[in-house]
Amino acid sequence: MTRTPVIILGVAALLAAAACTQLFAPPPQAPAQQPSQQPAPVAPPATASVAPPKSPKAAGGFDPHRLIGLNYDDALSIAGKPADTRDEPPASVWRYRVEECFVDVYFYMDMGTQQFRALAYEVKPSKTSSEVRKACAEMARATPAKK
Repeated sequence: MTRTPVIILGVAALLAAAACTQLFAPPPQAPAQQPSQQPAPVAPPATASVAPPKSPKAAGGFDPHRLIGLNYDDALSIAGKPADTRDEPPASVWRYRVEECFVDVYFYMDMGTQQFRALAYEVKPSKTSSEVRKACAEMARATPAKK
């Protein structure tokens, strides 16, 4: 009679383990509908699908307003490769150097598309001179470009 409870407990443990593996199994992958709807990598890609300009100046000037709402690939095609990148969870920050200013562009995950998109930027002077501070402040206050 002592064997029956042991067998019952053993069978119950096996059933519980089988149920756990089904509960915690990764969800099935949905088929990709369009390449633009696939999740973006956390780090910027090593190469862009479109050859970026060598510097923001080559693109006819740097307008940080144009980057707002763009994903990584689109930002690369407009502004080129950033001078530096860093993670500041939940954001990914790209830093551009434009003349004497640093422009930090903040990308956050768009939960609808599962892509990182630029939602904000900050312009900082690289030097403490009043002329540099004034030029960077003007860049930050510039009227957004028309799309």
